[in-house]
Amino acid sequence: ETERRHRQLVAIFWCFVQLRGLHRRWRRPTERLLARWQRAARDGADVDLCADLMRYTVDVTTQLAFGIDFNTLETEGPVIQQKLDKVFPVLNSRINAVFPYWRHFRLPRDRQLDAALADIQVRVNAIIADVRARMAADPALYEAPTNFLEAIIAAKEAEGIEFSDDDIYGNVCTLLLAGEDTTANTIAWAVNFFIEQPALFARARAEADAVLGDSPVATDVDKAGDLPFIEAFYNETMRLKP
Repeated sequence: ETERRHRQLVAIFWCFVQLRGLHRRWRRPTERLLARWQRAARDGADVDLCADLMRYTVDVTTQLAFGIDFNTLETEGPVIQQKLDKVFPVLNSRINAVFPYWRHFRLPRDRQLDAALADIQVRVNAIIADVRARMAADPALYEAPTNFLEAIIAAKEAEGIEFSDDDIYGNVCTLLLAGEDTTANTIAWAVNFFIEQPALFARARAEADAVLGDSPVATDVDKAGDLPFIEAFYNETMRLKP
């Protein structure tokens, strides 16, 4: 029953928010990443591919979740992101643990996780309150929400669906966590395969040049969807490295 309620919550989001309208926002992090790598290329500097892609996906995901530009590519990013970085290592160790010791006693890393989660909840709830205030000041956002939080709050009002703040908080955190490592690592593997398969990289580059012309990134969502070989390459990357 809980899963059905939460699935309904996410389905409402995709009904309320159109990805077409979000493309303009997602261009900014892409342009920043491109500029960052172009500077490194000019200077002959190495880049930490996975770290850069992690920051990039954080910037995209937080736009989707909150409509807020955290810009971790050019800054140290918000405290909430630094706290989220502490969650995955502990969860991964628990998944592979032989015995669920944390249900009986807490190690230092478990106490750090507890503190991080408590801090994340405070900060996410503050963002939820800010979004509610923004929507109260601009009722048009109830009709045309621009991010996950706005869509859920609008759905509660329009559809009369009961979702608690804990439900909203849980889904926002899931979105942030699920959209970070997964996407960043998949893109990193795609880069790896391009390096291993230069002929396929040349084909992908030719397709991008033909579709985008002189533009460094896709100027609209239709152009982004007109790259069949690159999409096939990405899907094959996910098949090989899910």
